[in-house]
Amino acid sequence: MFQPSIKIFLQGRGAYVWDVAGNKYVDLFLGSGTVILGHCDRDLLRAIRLELDEGLSLSIRHPAEVEVAEWLIRNLSVAGRAAYFKTGSEAVYAALRISHRVTKRAYVLSMGYHGWLPPFGD
Repeated sequence: MFQPSIKIFLQGRGAYVWDVAGNKYVDLFLGSGTVILGHCDRDLLRAIRLELDEGLSLSIRHPAEVEVAEWLIRNLSVAGRAAYFKTGSEAVYAALRISHRVTKRAYVLSMGYHGWLPPFGD
């Protein structure tokens, strides 16, 4: 059997993941922050399966998007608008462009990785 020098993981359930050798670990990375409900959350999987039957990637507005945007604006006092992006890079790029246009500042302090797009073009 393949013996990697780094751990390779096959599956996750809840807060746990299993490597190729079948060893169980607590997942402290949680998909680097993207898995806030844990792996294979039953309610989330049920909702995803229902949506899959309707068409996964329509690339046009869906009633659920409008509902979530309205909820965010209603419940977050700082949110006057809501926008959707396909990637984190696009979202960071848009935030940088908006902040640059509003503040006219030319520099951004950044720590860590925030996507691959250059902030103001190259």
